[in-house]
Amino acid sequence: MSRHLQILPVEIAHIAMEVNSQTDRCWHYGLFEHELESDDLLAAQQRFTGVLSEAVLQSTQAGQSVLFIGLSLNAAASMLEQLERQVIFSKPEANLQLGTSKFSAIVIEGSFKYLDQLPLLRFVKNHLHPGGVLILFGEFLVDDSEILPAEIPNLSSLKQLSQRLGFALKEEKDCTESAVRSLTILEQKSEQLEQLSAKLSLIEAIHAIKDEFVSGRRCFSIFQFSYSPETLSKFPNAEFLANGEFTGTDIDKLFESSFGHQFDEELWRWKYAIGKGKSIAAKETPDGEIVSHYGGAPRDIYFFGALTKAIQVCDVMVAPAMRKYYGKSSLFFKSAATFLEREIGNSVGHLLGFGFPNQKAMNIALRLGLYEKTDDFIELSVSANTGTSSGATRLIDIDCENLSHQESVDELWQEMREECGDYIVGVRDWHYFEYRYFQHPTGKRRGYSRLFLVDALTDERLAALVLKEYGGETLLMDIICKPSDVALRQQQLLDSGLNNQIVGPLKFWITKAWVSRLELNGVVENNLGIEIPCNSWNKGPSAQSLYGKWWLTAGDMDFL
Repeated sequence: MSRHLQILPVEIAHIAMEVNSQTDRCWHYGLFEHELESDDLLAAQQRFTGVLSEAVLQSTQAGQSVLFIGLSLNAAASMLEQLERQVIFSKPEANLQLGTSKFSAIVIEGSFKYLDQLPLLRFVKNHLHPGGVLILFGEFLVDDSEILPAEIPNLSSLKQLSQRLGFALKEEKDCTESAVRSLTILEQKSEQLEQLSAKLSLIEAIHAIKDEFVSGRRCFSIFQFSYSPETLSKFPNAEFLANGEFTGTDIDKLFESSFGHQFDEELWRWKYAIGKGKSIAAKETPDGEIVSHYGGAPRDIYFFGALTKAIQVCDVMVAPAMRKYYGKSSLFFKSAATFLEREIGNSVGHLLGFGFPNQKAMNIALRLGLYEKTDDFIELSVSANTGTSSGATRLIDIDCENLSHQESVDELWQEMREECGDYIVGVRDWHYFEYRYFQHPTGKRRGYSRLFLVDALTDERLAALVLKEYGGETLLMDIICKPSDVALRQQQLLDSGLNNQIVGPLKFWITKAWVSRLELNGVVENNLGIEIPCNSWNKGPSAQSLYGKWWLTAGDMDFL
C-alpha cells in the first residue's frame, strides 16, 4: 500500500514559473482547444483565465461583488474590475477577515487536501448570497477503487458534501486532457527541470500525476455551483464542524442525554487529544448547540499481514429532539456520511472502520447504506476454579517502568501478529498497551489488572493479560499471545486465579468467528446483541472480504 509522492498543482506551477518567466501571472494548467494547437503554455493558461472570467460575468451583474482566492487569479480579477464588478482578491494562505461580507460569486483556484473540503465549503456558504455562484477548479480523485491514499479531494465526496450543504451543481467542465498536455510541455523542458527540482524530486511527481490523469485515477475540472439552501428539505441552515473546532464542554450535554451517564472530560481528552481522535458534529443553526456527533478513535492494525490504519467508530450521538429524523435528510446521516467520506476508505486516512453499535443503531446504519456486517461480538463465560491451584503458573503485575516487561509485551505481540497473518488485528505492542491500559482514565484509576501469566518453574512470560471487574464478574479485556495458545492460557489463568485476581465467572468478549478457531473448553456462549460493522458508504474492502476476519476483544472498545 505504497503512497505516490503527492504534489499539488501549485508546486507544479512553481516549475512552470521557473521554466518560463512569462507565466508568472498564471500558475495553473492551460486550456487547449484542439490537438493541432501550438504548445504555447502561456496562451493556454490565459485562455483558461478567460473561461473563468466569462463564467463570472455570466453569473453576476455590474456592481456586484466577487471574491477571488488563488495565486494567479489577479489577471481575471483585473479584467472583471474593468467590467464594473467589485473584486476582492486574496492568496489562499491569507487569513481573510471578511466579517459578515457576502458575495455574488466566489472563485477558488487550485487543488486542496481532502480534509479541507468541509471548511472550504462552509466558508463559501457563510460568504455567498443565496443564489450566488461558486466556481471551483483543481485536481480531484475520480477512481478510488485501489487501496492507495491520496491527499487530493475525492470527486464523489465533493459532489455529495456540496449537495448536503445546499450547493447545486450547475456545470462541470473536464479539462484533464489539457492538464496532461500542460504537463507534457513541462516534461519536454527536462534539463531545466532536473536542475531546479533535484531536491524535491518534482520530475518524478510530474510523471506520477500525469500517469494518474491518463489512467483515469484523477481529473482536472472546473465546477460551477449555485448556493441554493432552499433545495434542502430539512435543516437548511445547519453547520458541520470537524474535530478541533469544538471542545468537550460543547458536547457534554449531548453526551449525557445520549448515553445516560456523566460526561468524562478525561476520557474525552484521552481519545480526541492524546489519541488524535476524529469527529464530525452538527448544529441545527450556526449559533445553536451541537445536536449530532459522530466520532472515531484511530487504530494501527495489521490487515492480512500489512500494517495500515483503521478507526473505531465511537460517540455516535443524537439529541433527543432530533431522534425522529433518521432519513438521508437527517443531521445524523449527514454527520455520519461526511465522517466516512473524510476518514474511511481506500484513498483516505483509515482503510477500515469498525465499531460496536447496539442492534438499533446498526439497523439504522444498514438501512441508510452506511454499514455492512462483518461479524458478531459475543461473550464466552467460564466458571473459575474453586479448588487448589496446581502452582504451575502464577500472575505478576506488569510494571510500566520496567524495560524487561515492555520487551516481553512486544515479544508476545510479535508472536501473536505472525500467527494472525491471514486476519485483521489491532496492534498490541508496548506503545499501544501503555496508551490503552495505563493512560486510559480507567487504567489511571487502577480499574484494570495488568498481568503477565508466568511459568512458575522457568519464569517465562506466557501471555500479557488485562482483567477488569465488570458487573460483579471478571472480564478478560485483552490477551496477548499466539491465538493457538489461547485455550491453554485460559486454563492456566483460571488455575492461577486463587490470588483474588478473578472474581466470579471469567468473561471473554470476542468476535464470533474466532470461537471455533480457539477451541476453548467449558465455555458458555452468550449473545451481546452487538454486530461488527464495516464502512459501505465509501470505497473500501468489501464486507465479504472482511467477514469473520477481525480479532476484536473488549479492549478494542474505547469506553470500558
